[in-house]
Amino acid sequence: MKRAVPLTSVQRMALDSQRNIAVTASAGAGKTATLVERYIELLRQHPDIGVRQVLAITFTQKAAAEMRERVAQRLADGLADELPEPERQRLRQIRDELPAARISTIHSFCAALLREYPIEADVDPAFAVLEEVDAAQFRSQAVRQTLESLARMRDSSPDKEALRRTLTEWSRPYLEQVLQLLLAKKHLARSWCRRYAEQSPDQILSDWHRMQQAACEPAYHTLLADPHFPAMLAELAALAPQTEASDSAVKRLAPLREDMRRLSQRPPLAEAVAVLPRLAAGLLTSGKPLSGSRLGSKSNWDAAALARIRELVPALGHCLAPHADLLGLELGAADERVAAVLPALSRLFLRADARCEGSKGNGRMLDLDDLLEKSRQLIATDADIRHRLAQHYRFALIDEFQDTDPVQWEIIHSLVAPDGPMAGDKLFIVGDPKQSIYSFRAASVAKGLGSALVRGIGLFNGLAHAGEDRDVGCRSTEVSAGSVELLLLPPDDSRDPTEAARCEAELVARRLSHLLAGRDLQVADGEGLRPPVPRDIALLLR
Repeated sequence: MKRAVPLTSVQRMALDSQRNIAVTASAGAGKTATLVERYIELLRQHPDIGVRQVLAITFTQKAAAEMRERVAQRLADGLADELPEPERQRLRQIRDELPAARISTIHSFCAALLREYPIEADVDPAFAVLEEVDAAQFRSQAVRQTLESLARMRDSSPDKEALRRTLTEWSRPYLEQVLQLLLAKKHLARSWCRRYAEQSPDQILSDWHRMQQAACEPAYHTLLADPHFPAMLAELAALAPQTEASDSAVKRLAPLREDMRRLSQRPPLAEAVAVLPRLAAGLLTSGKPLSGSRLGSKSNWDAAALARIRELVPALGHCLAPHADLLGLELGAADERVAAVLPALSRLFLRADARCEGSKGNGRMLDLDDLLEKSRQLIATDADIRHRLAQHYRFALIDEFQDTDPVQWEIIHSLVAPDGPMAGDKLFIVGDPKQSIYSFRAASVAKGLGSALVRGIGLFNGLAHAGEDRDVGCRSTEVSAGSVELLLLPPDDSRDPTEAARCEAELVARRLSHLLAGRDLQVADGEGLRPPVPRDIALLLR
C-alpha cells in the first residue's frame, strides 16, 4: 500500500510484527500514523485473525474516532492501488469488519468487559457510567450528608468523636475537600483507611518507621558495601577550616559533621536510617549531586583541604543520588501531626465511602475509576477470564502510553502476559514522555513506558533515548497546530546569572544548529517538505 508521505526508515522498523515494540518520539513525528500502519499491517500479515482480535487503546473518544477514520482512509487508499486480487480481498474484508473493531479508550474497553462478565464482576449488567462531573456531585453530596448525620449522633459515638477530632484540626470546608479528594482516590484510600481506622497514632508512627527502615535498608547496604563511601565520609568529617569565619562549605558541612563520622563507622541499620536522610539533604540538591567548584573560601581553608572538599562533596553526592527518592522519606513533626488525626479521618472516609457507594446503587452506576478497578479485580482474580482474554486478543496497540496509570497498565499487562512472561510479538506502545500531563491522577512515565520496558519489551534501534529523538518529524503539508518544546539546563547552584545566561544561549544555539542541519522537524513548503532554513526561525527575547 502506497502512502502520500513515505514512512521513515525508523517508522518502517516499527511495522515488524515479530517483536514487541515501544516507540517514543516528539509531537509531530508521526507516532499515530505509525500506529495506524502497524494496525493494518498486523491484519494483512495475519489473515487468520479478525479486527476484534486486535485491541487498540487510545486516550480519548475523539482520538479513537480519528483512528477509525484514518484506518478506513488507508484501506480506501489501498483499494485504489493496483494490488493482486488476494490482497484486495483481504483489504475489503478488513474494511467490512471495521465497525466491529476494538478501537476505544481504556474506559470504554473496561465498560464492555464488565458488561460481558457482570456476574463475575459483581455489577448490574445494565449499569450506567457516570461522567466525572456527575461523579464529583455524588462525592460532594455523600460527604455533606455523612458529616450532617454524624453531627446528630450522640456524643459517646466513636464516629462523633472522630468528627470532633478532625474539626479541631481543620475547618468544616477544608475537611469536606479532604474527604472528597479521598473519595476521588477511593481505590487507593480504602486499604489504608481500613487499617488506620483501627490503629492508634503511636501504632501508625511505628508502622511508618518500620516502612522507612525497610525502604532505606537496600540503600544502606549498597552504600556501605562500597569501601570508598565510609572512607570519604570520615575524611570529609575530619577537614576543618583554619579560622572561625563562616562560608558556604562551613554552612554546608558543619551540621553534617557528626552524622558523617557516625555513618563512616557503619552503625546499626536503625541508626543509619536516621542519619542517611539528613546526609542526603545536605549533599544533594533536588536529588542531584552538589557542585563543589565554588564551595568554601580560600581565605578560610588550607588550599589542600579546600581542594579535597570540592572533590569529596560531589563524589559523595554521586553515591547518594541513586537513592535520593528513598532517602527523602524522613519522618518529622508533620508526620506526627498527620498520624494523630489519621484514625479519625479514616473513620469519616469509610462512612462517606459507604454512603457514596449506596447512592450509586452499589453497582448500578459506575464512575470512571470504578470501571478500571473492577476490571482489574476481575482479570486479576479470575484466571479463566484472564486467559480467555489473552487468547482472544492476539495483538494490543496502546497510544499515548505516557499517560497510562498503574491500574491501566496492570489491566493491559494481564492481557498480554496472563502468566507473567510476555509473548515476544504481542504489544506495541506509542508515547512521548515530554507530553505526560496526567501525573496528578497517578499516570507516570516511570510506571508507563519505563515499567513496560523493564518488563521485557523488545526495542528497535530508533527508540529515542533521554534527551534525543531519533525519529524525523514530518508534519503534514496541511495546516498544523504546532507544538511546544521546552529546553532546560541541568540545575547548578554554582552558576551566577551571567554564566546561566551564557549556558542558556549555548543550549538554544545547539538546538538551532540541529534544526538547520535537517535532522529533526521538516517544513511544509508548497507541495512538499524541506529542511528548515534560517528564515523559518524567529527568536523572541526578553
